[in-house]
Amino acid sequence: MKRFLLFAALAALALLSCKKEIASKSETLYVSSGDSEVTKTNVTLTGTVRSDVLEEATTAGFVLTGTSGKYSSPKVFTCNLAGKAQYSVLLSVENDLEGLHGKRWYYKAFVDLESGRKYGKERSFLTEPIHVTSVSLSPSTSQYNLKVGETVSLAVVVLPDNATDKSFTFASTDSKVASVKSATVNDKPGIKITALDAGSATITVTSTDGKYKASCGVAVRSATAPSGAVDLGLSVYWGTRNLGATSDMDPGTTYNLKRGEDPAYKAKGGHWRLPTWLEYDELYKKCNVTVVTDGTPWSTDETQVQYQGRGIKFTSKTNGNSIIIPVVFQSWKRVYNSSIESWELTYRIQLWTGTWPEENRVDVHQVDLVQRYNPSNGDLGSSNIDHDSNPCMPSNYKFYVRPVAD
Repeated sequence: MKRFLLFAALAALALLSCKKEIASKSETLYVSSGDSEVTKTNVTLTGTVRSDVLEEATTAGFVLTGTSGKYSSPKVFTCNLAGKAQYSVLLSVENDLEGLHGKRWYYKAFVDLESGRKYGKERSFLTEPIHVTSVSLSPSTSQYNLKVGETVSLAVVVLPDNATDKSFTFASTDSKVASVKSATVNDKPGIKITALDAGSATITVTSTDGKYKASCGVAVRSATAPSGAVDLGLSVYWGTRNLGATSDMDPGTTYNLKRGEDPAYKAKGGHWRLPTWLEYDELYKKCNVTVVTDGTPWSTDETQVQYQGRGIKFTSKTNGNSIIIPVVFQSWKRVYNSSIESWELTYRIQLWTGTWPEENRVDVHQVDLVQRYNPSNGDLGSSNIDHDSNPCMPSNYKFYVRPVAD
């Protein structure tokens, strides 16, 4: 029984000692801080002085530092208590916090007593970051046509200029065709694209938050045009003739298509293939387009009209090289204008693309040429060239093929 009473006394003494220690620690916290209120432009800090020391307190405030635990040269902000236990300090992000958005600050509340300055526990707040609103590439070209071994450097423009985090990531959809790495362009952050192998790839730059992107296409050709191809300075090399043709003005052989087979590659191998609709469209946008003939003299004999060959000549605006896509005679008719007779001649060619919108149907590039002539002297009155894509033509139809090479 005596031993039990001894243990109980020791336990009570330990508990009393613990309570005294906690009370002692709590007594040292003469001031505490509430939650900080952060907006894009201001930060409000709120502190509370312990009521039993309020009478002797004169001023209170906060000390701020950029690194936790280091208060050797803090920013100090004070205010008069005027008998109130709770106080607050309004800080301007631009003026008081050095305009540092998206930065974490550490602070302690303090109160000045007769015995000196007393501090509360350390807390922290994060200023509102300035978010990215757009990412773009400069120059802002949508596609670059490169030969193997060539490079292009682009600046990456992240706005606004004072965004907190202007970093970005980048990637290539096919790193074997075109690689990309960081670079400095005109003293600004950017990327450098290197053409590695024939083909196409898309380069994408993304803001670190993942919300904004910019991209450009890269079409890579072999270092030199293969035999039977012409360099027009475009995204691909164009074949000098249609498949099966014996001359520029010969439309060549018609083909049907089978899924997984490319007649251009089958006939020529290497990097030869069917062109896309966009590559056909590029001819019209980046070449001067004119009508040419095969040199056959004009004839007023109606039976001979169909033998007068016509073609569409594409002359590169970049290097002056050219190709001719022949068109095939379709029909002619007499047209009268103020009783003056003229002949309207229609030519057409339909060429396969390599695009399959459906399982058994393929896009076709169609070129129409309509010309008017004075039958008395063969003078050309007018020419109209129309090009279009007829989508979803059955693959078992037979059309011509103009090959291209990467």
